[in-house]
Amino acid sequence: MSKPQDGFVSRYLKRPISRRVSRVLLKFPISPNTCTMSIFVLSLLALPFLVRGGYVNVVIGAAIFQLYSILDGCDGEIARAKGLESKFGERLDHFCDFLASILFILALGFGLDR
Repeated sequence: MSKPQDGFVSRYLKRPISRRVSRVLLKFPISPNTCTMSIFVLSLLALPFLVRGGYVNVVIGAAIFQLYSILDGCDGEIARAKGLESKFGERLDHFCDFLASILFILALGFGLDR
């Protein structure tokens, strides 16, 4: 279920957690694309905390975003386990990852400026 391009942190920290979550999610009729969109919402939940700034808000926002980053592997793991890999799903995942990263940087910048 892991990918060859996984780095050290992904392989030994994020993947073990996301695999456990994926095993639970595989018991439900959830598609990989639905999983992608559901997990993307976590990155959006982090934004208000990051934009507010201040130590506690930034830590909460960063923790939520880290949870998003960990769970981001679940969609691909579900797709591989169910044999539902697709180019559209891959593009959707990359787009959500890109958008989440841009929004994180912008929100953190605004928050730190405050």
